[in-house]
Amino acid sequence: MFKLIQITVFLTPIAILTITKDNFIIKETIAQILLSCGLCLYIVNGSEACVPFTPAFSFRACFARKLRGVNGRLTIPIILYLVAIILSIVNAKHTQLVFSVLSLQLLFGFVYLASLEWTNSRREGIFDTVLLTGILVSIYGILQHFGYDFIHWATNFGGRPSSSFGNPNFFAGYLVTVIPVSIVSAFSYNKTRKILWIILSALLILNLFFNKTRGAWVAFLVSFIYIMFVLKLYRNKKFLFVLVAVIFWCVFFLKSNIKNYIVQKFNKNEPSVVERIFKWQTAFEMIKAHPLTGVGAGNLKVNFALYQANVREKAKFQLKGTSESNVHNEYFQVCAETGIIGLVIFLSIFVTYFVNLFKQKINAVSAGLSAGVLGFLVYGLSNFPLEITPTAITVFLFLGLTEQGNKDVCKTPGAKIDKKNWFLRIVMAVIFVVFVWRSAVLPFIADIYRKSGDDAQIEGNYPKAINQYEKSIGLDYVNSERTAYDLGEVYRRLGNIDGAISAYRVSIDIRNYGEVYNNIGNCYWLKGDIDEAIKNWQTALRLGLPKAEDQENVKKNIEIAKLKKSSSS
Repeated sequence: MFKLIQITVFLTPIAILTITKDNFIIKETIAQILLSCGLCLYIVNGSEACVPFTPAFSFRACFARKLRGVNGRLTIPIILYLVAIILSIVNAKHTQLVFSVLSLQLLFGFVYLASLEWTNSRREGIFDTVLLTGILVSIYGILQHFGYDFIHWATNFGGRPSSSFGNPNFFAGYLVTVIPVSIVSAFSYNKTRKILWIILSALLILNLFFNKTRGAWVAFLVSFIYIMFVLKLYRNKKFLFVLVAVIFWCVFFLKSNIKNYIVQKFNKNEPSVVERIFKWQTAFEMIKAHPLTGVGAGNLKVNFALYQANVREKAKFQLKGTSESNVHNEYFQVCAETGIIGLVIFLSIFVTYFVNLFKQKINAVSAGLSAGVLGFLVYGLSNFPLEITPTAITVFLFLGLTEQGNKDVCKTPGAKIDKKNWFLRIVMAVIFVVFVWRSAVLPFIADIYRKSGDDAQIEGNYPKAINQYEKSIGLDYVNSERTAYDLGEVYRRLGNIDGAISAYRVSIDIRNYGEVYNNIGNCYWLKGDIDEAIKNWQTALRLGLPKAEDQENVKKNIEIAKLKKSSSS
């Protein structure tokens, strides 16, 4: 199990695959395959350690782990959060999205539980893995900033490094989680490892600076202050001298254009700030409508367009698009999707963590780990790090490593197992295969088809594009809103209006895009069905369109359609 988690911690941050439309879906696929295998082994090993084998013994062995002397203080809050996710099915339109979120959160919880049992040597091994992974992704990020990249991405984000995460914001969440651990480790280790941790700290901080993500800067500052007070570094004269020197340099020698840029980034009228506030207000509308259990885990993207229209009218906000899958605030996201029940339980995981942490003497390693967790939580105020698989895995790993601290784990001698439970092993093997096939393999194959369909469409090979898009939708329906839209566009170009309408309706079944309703209205107009055209255009107006001129065009179309309808009658 340890090796599976170690490989996951190493591979998920660095993995990239260009044969899929989402070059980073490989991260989630790797995590689901390796961690679900580890979870199944965990359950089998825990159950076989109990004599006799009964469901009650199995539960105790697999979750409480009393037989090995491990007291997972976060186990109950994590289990309750999984229950809250299940309860969110009540209002969910697509239950498959709920179970997708549930499966990932279950695997994150497994990482926490498994890490509680590791010996000192294994903990050292996992720290070395974080060290190596951090060096690799940070070097890649630095190279990107200076214009060197071995993959031609659609955008370079203006020199902001995204490393192997595909987006500067995603990378920033990983940075603020790992940097505190790296800094503390640089002071805790000796000789070679000390030098490597110092190098990593410098590389990570450089990436954070070049990354230009406001929320990450704030998160780093908060976690740094936390470390300073927890470890009482403010009493260290050398540390204070270096800190004052850095502040002095930033104030007096940092280029004025950089200082102006930083000030501008925190301007409340800055477009991305306004956009985030708009998304938070939309999430709040969902919370008001479904306060207890939310709209369903993973179902925010299905509901966003339905609630943003009222907010948009009040805020006079210019849309980039009418649908979003994330609201750039982890807590609003959790509350909107799983309700107040889910949010309270989610927060209780971290409240329990810090309460128990401060009940004991905090060493340097625990301070670094908990500072990483704190950085993650602060960053969650302006982004969604829990949705980024490598970052989420790292945080739950840190939760377990902190709780275990520097104590070694000795297995309590138990009864010798003369006969393995082959029935349980076969059952878990079947569960593993079915789960991985449905949750990891099928979506991965579907994304390969999406990429193939896009390539075929660019080449003008429309029959192949249709074939690939339809296969993708069939394998991964709930994540095919964009694929269905592209399929509709191909059908429309070929003059297959009925096919286009059918594909567009798949798209709006998953996400209620105002733009797609406009296209459906256009298709019905071409068919001569004026009533359906007006109906869909009106829905497009209600949901809103990204451009003001598009809104005006739709209004004109409705007026023309009504005139034609009245003249024909």
